[in-house]
Amino acid sequence: MADTKMDPPPREASETASECTEDKKQSRLQEEYGVWKEDNVPILYSFVNSTRLDPDLALTDVVWLPWEPNGAPELVPYAGNLTGRTHQLVVGSNGGEKSSVLPSYVLLVETVVPREFFAKLHGGDPRSDEQNEKIACKQYAVTHVRRRVPIRHPITKVTYNPLQPRLAAARDTGGHVTLIDWNKEEGDEIVRSYRVSDTTGFGIEWDPSGRHLGVTSYDKLVRVYDTNASSPDPVATFGYHTAEVEGLSWKMHDNNNVFVTCGGDGAVVRWDLRQAQPTAVCEGDDKAGVNCVAYNPHASVPHLLVSADQRGNVVVRDDRYLAGKGKASRIKISATREVTCLRWMTGGVEEESASKVVIGQATGRVEIYDVQQAWHPGKIIDTHGDYALAGTHYGHKSFCEGISCPPSCDLVADGCVASVEHDGMLQIWRFTEPGLDMMYGQYDMAETTTPEKMLF
Repeated sequence: MADTKMDPPPREASETASECTEDKKQSRLQEEYGVWKEDNVPILYSFVNSTRLDPDLALTDVVWLPWEPNGAPELVPYAGNLTGRTHQLVVGSNGGEKSSVLPSYVLLVETVVPREFFAKLHGGDPRSDEQNEKIACKQYAVTHVRRRVPIRHPITKVTYNPLQPRLAAARDTGGHVTLIDWNKEEGDEIVRSYRVSDTTGFGIEWDPSGRHLGVTSYDKLVRVYDTNASSPDPVATFGYHTAEVEGLSWKMHDNNNVFVTCGGDGAVVRWDLRQAQPTAVCEGDDKAGVNCVAYNPHASVPHLLVSADQRGNVVVRDDRYLAGKGKASRIKISATREVTCLRWMTGGVEEESASKVVIGQATGRVEIYDVQQAWHPGKIIDTHGDYALAGTHYGHKSFCEGISCPPSCDLVADGCVASVEHDGMLQIWRFTEPGLDMMYGQYDMAETTTPEKMLF
């Protein structure tokens, strides 16, 4: 009897189509992965929360408060049998296009950061359920507005007191600074208001002692207030800039007296609270207005400061060589577009985050630069584009107004960044150094391979 070859049973059309789709998906995944690997521009992705806090509000700034237990449980239920830690942020806002008729608010926002994602990233997930590990890595942070304080004028910037984190300050376009105590009963949060000037301003920050509050203004002056005193008048007023003063930052670990300012005249100016005149002036190279400036908060490198201007130039300098053009020791990075806000990364392991700078741009793009490998004291280094680029966040679709990182060493929120944009979106995401290797490797995220799809 001749051998008869049996044909395999016919396959279901849906099964064939499914496998074909999966093959195409994997092929596209590998192709895009290869392109990104070749370009060496990592995409940062972990959990992302994209929340429109209020459809009528434009968000203008955000600060991440230090985590404090305050009698609350360290970990709270998150989703299913997963757990997380509750963090709080202060967000500034205005009525956007309806600012003339809608009030502005300072918002106290709560978000639950998933604990399981941290554990997996740091090699040692306490869970044995592999499926739960995958679910945790795809989860979003859970965010909601806990309280809101109405302010008459649109908010430009917010900050908090380093020794009393529940005490916040908000700068508005009407020339006022409002102090808000979140420990007060709802409706009684406003504890003081300073009349700074008749113009708007953006720079506002407490010194490390939590006593002196520095405020910049478009009238070209810098004022310092003693928030422990009863007087509404500034204890010192400084004038040097020839155009509006934009940003301000206090130097950490230096007797709480030294701070820097930047402005539309392109200058970065160092001040000492005990002296009436600047102690150093660094004139801008490109004659472009400098939008923001920040001292490094880490004790190992308190002399480093970063500034950014309207042309996208990000410059890291050593303030011990700040005078003149400040070229004695610097790193110059060319960002894509105008830089609107910046922060040094904080929290986590100091040696890992002390050299990372987070910048927000007018395009909505947020970039993280690691300047450690490029830092050579006594030399000038002008970098181009992605020389020190550690990663990019593409989540925002409009003007990025503010960014913040957790200020305390909280391993659950290690590497997290909060950023806000003009159309009212608050996003909370994590700087993930494994980046694409994690995203394309162990976790199946084939359906989220483009920057836009990765976030929503």
